Amino acid sequence: QLLSDLLEEKFEYVKLVGESGPITFANSGHVYFSIKENDEVISCICWKGSFEKLDLKLEEGTEYNFYGRVTSYSKFGRSVYQLIIDQVEYSGVGSILKLIEDRKKQLLEEGFFDEKHKVSLPKYPKRIGVLTSASGSVIHDIIHRVEERFPLTEIHLYSTPVQGKDSHLNIIEYLDLIESLKTEKKPDLLIFARGGGSLEEMMPFNEIDLIKRVFELKIPSISAIGHETDFTLLDLVCDLRAPTPTAAAEIAVPDKNQILNFLKDKNSSLSELLKQKIKKTEKSIKNFDSSINIFSRRVYETENKINIFLNSNIKNLNNFFI
Repeated sequence: QLLSDLLEEKFEYVKLVGESGPITFANSGHVYFSIKENDEVISCICWKGSFEKLDLKLEEGTEYNFYGRVTSYSKFGRSVYQLIIDQVEYSGVGSILKLIEDRKKQLLEEGFFDEKHKVSLPKYPKRIGVLTSASGSVIHDIIHRVEERFPLTEIHLYSTPVQGKDSHLNIIEYLDLIESLKTEKKPDLLIFARGGGSLEEMMPFNEIDLIKRVFELKIPSISAIGHETDFTLLDLVCDLRAPTPTAAAEIAVPDKNQILNFLKDKNSSLSELLKQKIKKTEKSIKNFDSSINIFSRRVYETENKINIFLNSNIKNLNNFFI
């Protein structure tokens, strides 16, 4: 007990950088694991309440910054010590990038990013479902851009958290809900969107469970996470990646001005084609009329010749018999 008091007094609150070892989830909700570096290992416990408040998903083999208190207790007649962890964060950008790269390699080998699985986006979508936060500017940017380009398309917002360790689970639940809708209510296209942020904040869009669920989607999808320089594993599994949410809106729908110009050009071409058809027909009629006149004259001339011939022959016959 004296040793325990000494440790807790000397190391009241510490930060320890290391790699997470095997993780055990007890029925009580408490989580037991170890922190290791090379051959050094320290046992840890994270109480249920603290674990539920963590900002990330704890995974074996990933380096983190662990925060907590040192304590000691008696086990089988021996004094042992451990850390009571109440907060965990990624240990720098390198730690996150390694984790993402490991997941990318695994998913790539399993074929989740193969181009042959991509589908084409609808040319004129009737309904677009947007999975993003209702409170951010992203949804307003998308709505504004779609209304500006192609106001016939409806926007359906599926409000979901876009950061936090369990936000990817909310997105998965929405995808299950969306695909269960009747055909007339189901979106023709889905957009996953959020604004810029840190690598830690983007981590929900690198979760393997979400990537596998999006892979199974029967609805075409666009990934629009962060800025142009931000990349997530979701970008690789979606049918298309947009550099920004606004760009996703531009990709999702056609430009009404281009359509109107196209129709105008087609109208002009059709009018010109009809004029040419009418002129050609008119010319054919005139040619036919001219041909009829020529034919009529020839018939008249032939008829006269026949009459002259007949009259002459009749006269000769009369003279012969007289």
